[in-house]
Amino acid sequence: MRYTQENLIRSQNQRSASENLREKIDSALRCIIGSVHGQFVTVNNALQTRINEVTNARDNLRLSLRKVTQELYEVENLIGALKKTTDDKIQPLKVAQTRLKERTRRINVEICYDQPMKTLQTEVLELRKTIEELKNNRRNANITLARLQKSRTSLEQEIETKENSLSIDQRCLSMRKSFPIKDKYGSLYAIPVSY
Repeated sequence: MRYTQENLIRSQNQRSASENLREKIDSALRCIIGSVHGQFVTVNNALQTRINEVTNARDNLRLSLRKVTQELYEVENLIGALKKTTDDKIQPLKVAQTRLKERTRRINVEICYDQPMKTLQTEVLELRKTIEELKNNRRNANITLARLQKSRTSLEQEIETKENSLSIDQRCLSMRKSFPIKDKYGSLYAIPVSY
């Protein structure tokens, strides 16, 4: 009977210690679950913030791309107009040069430096100067066109990168929405808290 009594006391002590240990484990698990959930919420909020920032950046890049595309259109039109204007000036230059050449072929008294001759020389010089200015403007416009095309390509690549980042972040966020994760051990929140 004495052994039975000792076994009962030892059994009660073990059960009491076991219950104490279970309470400490339950408390630790609750603390861990709260911490994990808090971190889960923090990460989800940070991910959502990043998605919003990347979306805004992508939208700004799209706006810039629209502006660059419009500028490209305008510069291409300007180049076409400059080419047409240059071409339109070449024929009058040829006519003026021919007239000037014919006047300089005159002989003796007929060759004179009169007002029509001065006007023809001035006209030829002005037409050459105008054509040269138009060609310079066209070269500058072509440089601008190349710069804009490079800028457009760069913007398109940046937009593609932002789209890819957004796709990845949105997939991650949608996967995270299925928390708590259930695995072979059960849900994180399905941990027993009392017996």
